[in-house]
Amino acid sequence: MTFRRLAIKNIVESWQRYSAYFLSCMFSVMISFLYSSYTHHPDVIGDRIPSGSSLSAMLYACEVMIMTFAVLFTLYSSKSFVHSRRKEFGLLTLFGMTKWQIRRMMIYEQMAIAILAIGSGIVTGALFLKLFLMVMSKLLGAEVPMSFYLSKNAILSTVYGYSLLFFIVALISIRVIGKASIIELLKPRREQRHAPAFKWLFTLIGIGCIGWGYLLAYKANLWSVFIVFVPTVLLTSIGTYFLFSHVSYALLSSIKRIKPLYYKGKTLLHVTRAIHRLRENAGVLFVITMLCSFVLSGTSTFFAFNKGYQHSAMLSNPFDLMMWTQGEEELPIPIDKVKKTAQDYGHEITSLYEAQVITAEIMKDPNFNRSVTLISLEEYNRLAAALHYPALSPIHKGEAYWVDQSIYSEEQFMSPDEQRRIRSKTQHVRVTEDGPVYTFEIQGRGRQLLLSTEVTRPLLLVVSNDDMKQVEGSSPTDSIMQLYNFEWKDSKRNLPLIEKLEELAGDRSYNLRSRVRELSDVEYVTSLAIVLSMMMGTLFYIACGSILTFKIMTDLQRDVKYYTSLLHIGLSMKEVRKVITVQVGIIFFLPCLIASIHTIFAMKTLSNLLYTNIIGYSSVVIFGYMMVQFLYLIAVRQGYLHKIKKQFRDS
Repeated sequence: MTFRRLAIKNIVESWQRYSAYFLSCMFSVMISFLYSSYTHHPDVIGDRIPSGSSLSAMLYACEVMIMTFAVLFTLYSSKSFVHSRRKEFGLLTLFGMTKWQIRRMMIYEQMAIAILAIGSGIVTGALFLKLFLMVMSKLLGAEVPMSFYLSKNAILSTVYGYSLLFFIVALISIRVIGKASIIELLKPRREQRHAPAFKWLFTLIGIGCIGWGYLLAYKANLWSVFIVFVPTVLLTSIGTYFLFSHVSYALLSSIKRIKPLYYKGKTLLHVTRAIHRLRENAGVLFVITMLCSFVLSGTSTFFAFNKGYQHSAMLSNPFDLMMWTQGEEELPIPIDKVKKTAQDYGHEITSLYEAQVITAEIMKDPNFNRSVTLISLEEYNRLAAALHYPALSPIHKGEAYWVDQSIYSEEQFMSPDEQRRIRSKTQHVRVTEDGPVYTFEIQGRGRQLLLSTEVTRPLLLVVSNDDMKQVEGSSPTDSIMQLYNFEWKDSKRNLPLIEKLEELAGDRSYNLRSRVRELSDVEYVTSLAIVLSMMMGTLFYIACGSILTFKIMTDLQRDVKYYTSLLHIGLSMKEVRKVITVQVGIIFFLPCLIASIHTIFAMKTLSNLLYTNIIGYSSVVIFGYMMVQFLYLIAVRQGYLHKIKKQFRDS
């Protein structure tokens, strides 16, 4: 038998151990191939795609990250493969095979997996290439979707890059064999017979570090985040390690002291096995947890920004279209022309609301002034009724309502002295520096986004109709704005109409403000980041699951003896299946659970910075990660059961 045939035979017989490693490598190759195919596409090279070149730079950076992670992952997996086969290598050496021949066989194995992973990754990428290009064309706003194009350069760069990667990893991994003697290779790993070492001091440190880190994350705000960021990460990391190595032992040991619970059902088996598993794999579980925490937090952040910006775009544009003039300007598009254009594009204008506002300043003293928009009570209530907001009660001359239109409260960004001045019940307003000063008694304060803050000021002062007429009479024309707010049916699909109106407005298109345009701009910027982060995140999730799968499958032979002995002493296959599900589930879902909690507190910090709750958005990303782990759990459990049934029948 030649070395090549022996290497292939080893891979086929140990395919269950190699499968998770192979799938992770294949997915990594597929992602790199898709990114490389985009960057080598003729439409991107010829600048026929909007922002195509800038996205290419981002994809190049992603490819570097994927390759870096692939090197680390394959190094870890290869080293673990070698250690799990030490006895096999020892026997081959005993039968006369030299160290060089063993290394040669290992290189053949590594390169066989590399050829399979690279080939299947490129083929799988080619199958999804058209869909990937269509998605990227849609996100980039291309008029014509990118055509299917199988780039020779993309194939060659992927093949050369990953071939070199796998060859370097193979050379590094075979060094382990050269350092071990036959006795060391044949010597079995010593199983831990006694309970692992445990110290209450490290348990308390672990609980204290996690609690302190969570408290800092929960309390962080815009002013303190840069100070507490590094301590929060360090405290959480230290606490997470001690959580697996000591806190878990303390919790499980407390169950042993509760005799009715400990001796109920199969709890004794679950607890004793979990204690040893968690301590043996504390390092791997810690690395997986922290890696998943960073990836989940990053992906959740992009997803939250996407949803948050969409929500902000909806709030900051209450009407489908706002058109305005200032002073003696003419309308950028006549009203009749707007109605006719909308009708030509199949949109029926349901309402038109006009309003007049005046830009002014609040004056308390020479060191403090803040811009404000004045609007009459009558026009405010008319616009509020159109948006189904509550109306304001009638007021007298010299009285006003204070309305904060900002998405994030203006007062949160003011100093304590500014907040004290702005909360004063009496406010003095003037339109020009040398104009008259008007005094208003504030009758009520509230937050309501009624007009686009890109056009008007975030602070809105609602005054009586008489006061509005008086201020208007003494104000220069360039401080007076006339607003025209349009509403029409089927407003979510009116981007072509908005583009046509902007074309008709020409140089005056800045006098138009539309909800769908801002939503389109937001989706263009954030959707690309989401797609890239989701693909990178999926790669990391699969790799993390593969590492855990390989770690479990490495100990399979020892575990098969344990579970087979349970069958011999009287447990049914159904009961053993439940024990396996619990034990494997702990390894897969405990890091997932802790990483999810870390992510929730990270999102709480981000919520504090953005002054809005975005924790709910991360639940979608966390659910996706849990589904990946669940699929791994099902696959690994089936492998366990198959081996146990075979071993039980043979015995």
